[in-house]
Amino acid sequence: MLSPTRSAVRSGLWAIIAIVAVMSTPPAARGQVTNVTADNAVQPAVQMAPDPAVQIAPGPAVQMAAEPAAAVTQPLIDIQQAIQMAVDYDPEYQQIGWLIDKARGDRFQATRLPNPTVGFGAEEIGNEGAAGLYGVFWSRNIVRNNRPAIQHQYFSLEIARMQHRYDIRGWQLMLEVARRFLTVCRLEQAIQVTQVQVAALREIYETTKQLQQAGELSQVEVTTVDIAIDTLNQRIVEFQVQREYQRRALAVPLGLTVPGVVSDEATLPETNFAWSVTVNQLMAQQPTEIDPAWLAMHPQVQVAQAEARQSCVQIDLARAQRRPDLQVGANVGHDDSTGDTFAGFRVGIPLLTRDNKSGLIAAATAEYQRQLEAIRQREMQLQAAHAVATGELARLQTRVANLRDVIIPKAEENLEQIRVAYEIGEAEFLLLRAGVERVLQAQLDLVQAEYELALADVRIATLLVDE
Repeated sequence: MLSPTRSAVRSGLWAIIAIVAVMSTPPAARGQVTNVTADNAVQPAVQMAPDPAVQIAPGPAVQMAAEPAAAVTQPLIDIQQAIQMAVDYDPEYQQIGWLIDKARGDRFQATRLPNPTVGFGAEEIGNEGAAGLYGVFWSRNIVRNNRPAIQHQYFSLEIARMQHRYDIRGWQLMLEVARRFLTVCRLEQAIQVTQVQVAALREIYETTKQLQQAGELSQVEVTTVDIAIDTLNQRIVEFQVQREYQRRALAVPLGLTVPGVVSDEATLPETNFAWSVTVNQLMAQQPTEIDPAWLAMHPQVQVAQAEARQSCVQIDLARAQRRPDLQVGANVGHDDSTGDTFAGFRVGIPLLTRDNKSGLIAAATAEYQRQLEAIRQREMQLQAAHAVATGELARLQTRVANLRDVIIPKAEENLEQIRVAYEIGEAEFLLLRAGVERVLQAQLDLVQAEYELALADVRIATLLVDE
């Protein structure tokens, strides 16, 4: 089976790698440019092992007791490998390839002219074999109005339509894999953010313990801090469980699981990104108006246009069928009664008294008009989707900027003020806990906003094929 458009499907791969890699940047490194050349080309930030068989299982930045160490190593898969694996494994993608091969076979067959008929015949045999007619004959249908060429054109358009479906499915796979990678990255960042807050609460716990031993606070305060730490640890466990299930969900389209069988840890992909960009690059993007050329070359529009052209060809084919094929034949024989050799010729043509193909022409014309409206409908849908997507991108840029530059700094400043007041006995722990929760929630909101921002950019990069 051939894959004529696979290179075209992967044409947007590097843009998606850059977008998805944003989520792999640790929160502490946000806004720092790493490995960017003068021509703004992103370079590998991590050198991969030269032996592809080597498996690495990187752990989180802070190893929590709630997350047991893996007993086996896990395969290292980056976004580029994941998309290629999904393309190679996806059954729908492979089916389209076989449909292309089928259309090629149909096109070849449609251009073949009818086979002639040859035979031997005898009649009026009598007089002990001394009388009768016998001989050989030949006949065939003469195809008129160049119908094989019209059918060749129809199946060529079918091949083009399938190739555009190839492109669409490739973009859909890119979006699906990128979305799952982004989800795993978001959960990993949420784990890291929560772990930082747990570490901060542990420091508060030690301070509270010292104040309780000095008789300035009761054991209730110590227990309250301990409960708060356990609550955050439970949240970390929930994030870890979600992350594992997302990794399992990612393993399915990559062909790393067997249906109905629970995979062990060795078959699950580890999200590793060997590329690094900054959130600032996403923040600096300016939403643009839809490009008419982009709209005209969109694969979904191309599919609709191919279907419309096929309907137009069907009109030509129906009109061509109004002039039926000629039926011609010839024969050569011998007459035993006279000893003469004779030859004959005949020509026939169907009379269109019952079926003049007018129904086919009307149906094909109606289908062609419907396909023209379908093209216009798809263009309108893409224009609306593009406007919504660019508006969402602008909204998320504003939200990320507000969280990063205003809300989180204010929450951290307020928390530090409460911490100082708590240590000198001028603030209750509940107030301190509320400050910690505000900082944690603001940081989790930033993680979610950056995830949604990256996902919005990925959707635009994959031509909004999910609409």
